[in-house]
Amino acid sequence: MLNYKTFEEDIKKARELGKPCKIMVASEEEAATIVTWQEINDFLNSGQVDFPRVRLANSSNAEMLGYRGFLETRLTKSGYNLGRVRKKAFLDKIIRGSSIIIDRCMDYFPNTRTINDFAESALLGKASSNLYCSWSNSSSFGWHFDGHDVIAIQIQGSKKWSFKEPTFEYPTNSDKSFLMEVPQQETCFELRIEPGEAVYVPKGYWHVVETLTENSVHLTVGINKARNLDVLSIIEQELRRHAFFRMDLPDKISPEYVINFKEQLMASINEIDLDQAISRAKFESCLDLADAKINLPNLY
Repeated sequence: MLNYKTFEEDIKKARELGKPCKIMVASEEEAATIVTWQEINDFLNSGQVDFPRVRLANSSNAEMLGYRGFLETRLTKSGYNLGRVRKKAFLDKIIRGSSIIIDRCMDYFPNTRTINDFAESALLGKASSNLYCSWSNSSSFGWHFDGHDVIAIQIQGSKKWSFKEPTFEYPTNSDKSFLMEVPQQETCFELRIEPGEAVYVPKGYWHVVETLTENSVHLTVGINKARNLDVLSIIEQELRRHAFFRMDLPDKISPEYVINFKEQLMASINEIDLDQAISRAKFESCLDLADAKINLPNLY
């Protein structure tokens, strides 16, 4: 499906480069097998659709934010909820310029799970994949940046990616670009991505994506790696062992209290094995208890 050896090498080179670049990951024929339109249709018709894991996006229509009118949920005779797509409402929004987003698509399409898991293993981070289906009139998100690195693999059709330099370095996932002003600077460069090609986008780079063909399908793999902030979380866990840091703050903060606080903090941090804390942060960043695998008939 993908040339994983060269894929891994090229992604690591791209990360070292530190700016968006194009990567060849598969032939056009191989890319087309990652997810087919038939698989997408089967999923949308399956009754497994849930909002917001499946949603519509249109930067030209603010009403699409949180719109769930395309989904009909009904209770079956067996007593469980069935999420059905309302075909007319769904297609009408697409005709008017909306794109389809399927969050965590690796839970539905096996080939995307393989790619997602490979990215986790190769880049030593936590990965999550989304599928985007768009048409030539789709405007999707407009200018934005992501708080994690992105690998976008083109499956069907062609897209143009335009970029602007970061204005907020190393954003986290809680730093939302829609709360910031889009920079007025000129586009720094553009990439046309064809089936079998991928674009690597480092966190913080402003980008906008345009569909160049009648329709398009692409897979994005978001990679969250351990950060220095994660080491601070480990340090906080260690500080909780000390009674001083579990105490209430005094009603009146005196200069003496501030001095004592600083002394207690520095003394406690000096007791912490930072090598071990950094290793723990890297290890724990790859864990996700929600993704713990069940392996029946084993019960442990």
